[in-house]
Amino acid sequence: MADRKKIGNLGEKFALEFLQKKGYKLIEKNWRHGKTGEIDIIFLDNNDLVFVEVKTRTKPIAGYAEDDVNSTKIEKLGNLMDLYQGEHEEFSDCFPRLDIVAVEIFGLIPKFRHIKNLSFS
Repeated sequence: MADRKKIGNLGEKFALEFLQKKGYKLIEKNWRHGKTGEIDIIFLDNNDLVFVEVKTRTKPIAGYAEDDVNSTKIEKLGNLMDLYQGEHEEFSDCFPRLDIVAVEIFGLIPKFRHIKNLSFS
């Protein structure tokens, strides 16, 4: 279990650097709302408040890392996004957006897939 946590933390670190290089401004990492859940990383991208779910793979197994984000997970993240914006009035004028960053660490250089603006339907 500790290995999964270390891999997840490494993937989040790489995703953070990846999006910052694209000009995203970091707001918060690992935001938790009680036992409801966690948002991995929150950024500002122009007027978008971007909530990022990071999925990391270290072995080329069947499927893509982002396939782990199913409709139940998207709904849970949507609820967390609403809670975050409700608690942070400074972002009330921002458009909330859910992105996934899939990080593959199969060699020396991580590879990324950035899926923007996931749908909640």
